[in-house]
Amino acid sequence: MEYAGLSEYVSANDGEYSIKTDRLLKDVRKTDLLIVPPVYGDLIEGIRINSEAIPLSGNYTITVAA
Repeated sequence: MEYAGLSEYVSANDGEYSIKTDRLLKDVRKTDLLIVPPVYGDLIEGIRINSEAIPLSGNYTITVAA
């Protein structure tokens, strides 16, 4: 198992700790399994911050139920 991310270190839990990635997402060519962890805190902001890592094309509307 390897951790991949947008940068070498990923801050988690409002900076409480950091995760060191094994490789950058841009360097991953093939994978057998991808696990996306839940977003912590504000869902919309988490998606915005990580939008580079979300391989979507087209127009999408995200709705969050309260």
